[in-house]
Amino acid sequence: TIILWDARASCISQEWFAHDDRVNSLAFSPDGRYLASAGGEKVAIWDISGSSHQVATLEGQTSAEYASTAAFSPESTHVAVGYRNGRIRVWDIGTRQEPLLCKDDTGGVTDVAFSPDGRLLLSASNDKTAKTWDARTGALIHVLEGHENWVPKARFSPCGKYIASASYDGTVRVWRTSDGCCLATLSDHGDSVLHVTYTPDGTMLWSAARNGTVLGRRVQDCMPGESEF
Repeated sequence: TIILWDARASCISQEWFAHDDRVNSLAFSPDGRYLASAGGEKVAIWDISGSSHQVATLEGQTSAEYASTAAFSPESTHVAVGYRNGRIRVWDIGTRQEPLLCKDDTGGVTDVAFSPDGRLLLSASNDKTAKTWDARTGALIHVLEGHENWVPKARFSPCGKYIASASYDGTVRVWRTSDGCCLATLSDHGDSVLHVTYTPDGTMLWSAARNGTVLGRRVQDCMPGESEF
């Protein structure tokens, strides 16, 4: 079940039944027009700008392609879908065609995101790594290695120059996008880290852990050697 809430009125706006299995991920498009829901073997795209109806169903090629996560491109024209078999498929929403396929045979994809300029894809994996990909060709660029357990979330900074990854090993790591170098390892949660994100202005890095702690850090304090955030 997918429930869309009216935040101002604190009431249910829409309710949909589109998946035969549990819904693993929801993502709004940057332009606010679409909502993507990933679950089972498919991703459903909903137009929420007016009549709130389903406009597309995107399905993998085999039953092994279990959709775990989805993210829109900055232009809201494409959606990237990560699967538990390690594949990342990028779909054109308008044509419903798949112009790009990234193949990761080392682990299941737990999270996916576009860089702010749309040129890169970022994936997190249960193989203890995050990876960057060319969003035009699907070529693997960097493997971000160092975590000792699953990486459930990874995010670009708003400027696109840095990447933050959260891991079940209890740490948040910060990486330089251009060369994949690890700039900082933050281990102040004391439990598995489930989520990480930057504030829109890029000055703060927030993370949440299984033990209920939510921590915010000034980005410049995490990386004293860096000057642009």
